[in-house]
Amino acid sequence: MGRKPDEPPGDTVCFDFNPKPLRVICADDEEPSRELLTGLLGKLGHTVVSFPDGEQALAAIVADPGEFDVLITDNEMGRMNGLDLVREVRKTKFTGKIVVISAYLEDGLREKYQALGVSSSLGKPCSERALLEALKN
Repeated sequence: MGRKPDEPPGDTVCFDFNPKPLRVICADDEEPSRELLTGLLGKLGHTVVSFPDGEQALAAIVADPGEFDVLITDNEMGRMNGLDLVREVRKTKFTGKIVVISAYLEDGLREKYQALGVSSSLGKPCSERALLEALKN
């Protein structure tokens, strides 16, 4: 199926995103991943605060559970992994969306995240479109 003349090519992301800017907290031990998320979401008008591990992200959420709209976390991190982070966040008053982005998400792990109410779990690397759809829904 061909595209219309005014339709952008394949992977270009240009669809209506969230009408209000999101406040995102990110936990990922890989600095390039944190920088990529911060740059992409910042370009779209969202505020991103990032941490290199789950413990620091949890401390920020515990300090003010209403400060963030979305938690984006990796699964494999040093001091506190993503699953433990999500378990602890669920004990707080955080009501935002949780998205997991990780290269290590076998089926059993995805089910554990789903049981904790995680909105989306994406493989790493994920496309911009997949990330934005996860934040939109």
